[in-house]
Amino acid sequence: MKNIIFISLSFVILSGNCAKVNSPPNIPSKPSGPQYGFNDSTCIFSTSTTDPDQDDVAIRFYFGDGDTSHWSSYIKSGDTCTISHIFIDTGRYYISAQAKDVNGNYSNWSSAHSIRILLAGANNYPEPPSPPSGPSLGKPDSLYMFSSSAFDPDGDSISIRFCWGNGDTSEWSNFVANNQIVTDSHSWNSTGTYYIKAQAKDIYGALSPWSGIKVVNIVLNYPPNTPSKPIGPNSGYANIIYTFKSSGTDPENDSIAIRFSWGDGNTSDWSPYIRSGDTTSMAHSWENPGSYTIRGQAKDTKGAISDWSDGHQILISQLPNNPPNKPSTPSGPSIGFEESTYVFSSIAIDPDNDSVAIRFAWGDGDTSAWSNYFPGGDSIRASHSWSLRGIYYITAQAKDKWGAVSEWSDSAEIYIRP
Repeated sequence: MKNIIFISLSFVILSGNCAKVNSPPNIPSKPSGPQYGFNDSTCIFSTSTTDPDQDDVAIRFYFGDGDTSHWSSYIKSGDTCTISHIFIDTGRYYISAQAKDVNGNYSNWSSAHSIRILLAGANNYPEPPSPPSGPSLGKPDSLYMFSSSAFDPDGDSISIRFCWGNGDTSEWSNFVANNQIVTDSHSWNSTGTYYIKAQAKDIYGALSPWSGIKVVNIVLNYPPNTPSKPIGPNSGYANIIYTFKSSGTDPENDSIAIRFSWGDGNTSDWSPYIRSGDTTSMAHSWENPGSYTIRGQAKDTKGAISDWSDGHQILISQLPNNPPNKPSTPSGPSIGFEESTYVFSSIAIDPDNDSVAIRFAWGDGDTSAWSNYFPGGDSIRASHSWSLRGIYYITAQAKDKWGAVSEWSDSAEIYIRP
């Protein structure tokens, strides 16, 4: 084929003293064109793209046979580019497109258009049949129906056979019109996972490739159906307990248990078994604010487990936090001696029922480190010694686990003697 070379000039758009940043063109649309063609015949394909900067664009095509077109002439952003190509050999080819702008920035390649090139004047094999349709679950020694259809590019009648995944292949069906559905049945005598596929042939004996796979699981016991999407609140607060419910059914009417995935890495225990169709509920709280997805799963009394349900979203927020109340006046001795250690204690309550830590100011310029966190109302202690005689005033302060700090307590007095 003749190749035409287009030369473009690159330039930079200036705004004031700064060069404008140029973006590459968007990925071209998937090329459009025929699904079938003949060898040594011309096939026409087209595509378009846009440029974020509204630059003119050039487009080239990759034809899947090793050939890539030259760049087209530059066209306006959004206009369509059309090109022709001749395929020498029969087969299936995948055509994609790429764009560049006048500044030389390239897009990624587009998704591919598929074309099959046929042999002119000869018999061409059918396309692979559709993946067999039919049940995904069954039991041993039961008969199940599957169907498929196939297209012949020459318009010939076709026959279809099925490979059942256990070493058995069906007989060829009667010949039917192009694209007509063919149905066949099969049973498996053992449990397991089987991969079913179909193949077509035309009236001249040309065979298609095998189809895609249909997976069938043959089991002794059917698992429960997927439970209903959990029902419960859509929003809430951290560390508050909320209740959710779900129900499920079992195809064999077995009793079922349900468990919940809370979306925070935790999964509940299985509920007690309930009758098929009944509802169960469970409660949970979340430590941290965020969005969580809650799902349910069922199992029957034989241990077969369902898929997880659709998710219910809950948005957890942080409760408005209040600081602890003023701690109690520190409790301890009122008289002591230099360089001797004395213990003082205080109690603080948090209005949000958060755990609290307490520190003590010893009246000599020293303040203790924060204690560990304890439940509100617990007595928290610390010790201190004074090196100089005098009267000292000891106060306490509390903070909750979110860092909110109380006011200082009333003071306790200690007289340190020599």
